[in-house]
Amino acid sequence: WQNRILLIGDAAHAIVPFYGQGMNAGFEDCTILDAMHDELDGDWSRIIPQFARERQPDGDAIAELAQRNFIEMRDLVGDPQFLLRKKIAARLHERHPDFLPVYSMVTFSNTPYHVALEEDDAQNRLFERVLRLEDAEHNWDGVEEVFGQWLNGKLNS
Repeated sequence: WQNRILLIGDAAHAIVPFYGQGMNAGFEDCTILDAMHDELDGDWSRIIPQFARERQPDGDAIAELAQRNFIEMRDLVGDPQFLLRKKIAARLHERHPDFLPVYSMVTFSNTPYHVALEEDDAQNRLFERVLRLEDAEHNWDGVEEVFGQWLNGKLNS
């Protein structure tokens, strides 16, 4: 059966349902598979292994993102620090439209899941610093300063 069977869509994405991305991941599979079919002249012996290689990082990433989202929903939605983080993230997005909170990135954009996972890790570093600021909720000068450092790559750890 090698290189003659391909699972796509929900059948291929064994993830917890806490991002609601099973069908969306399936649509992405179809779009990517269609492009590969054109690019590789319909040669399934090349399409299937390439598709599996290229989609694996996104499948792994959405599984991780869904697990993280489950933990947020289960453990954090009543946490004042978590709620403050969400409030500051929304404000940063208002002031800097290119800054997308990860949930929005996954749910409302075409950002590949593996990129969204990397961004989640980066945003975790950002908010770790932001939430250490004195009166972070009202200290927008401090938030903007930390955000600027983050954008310039100075908050790598």
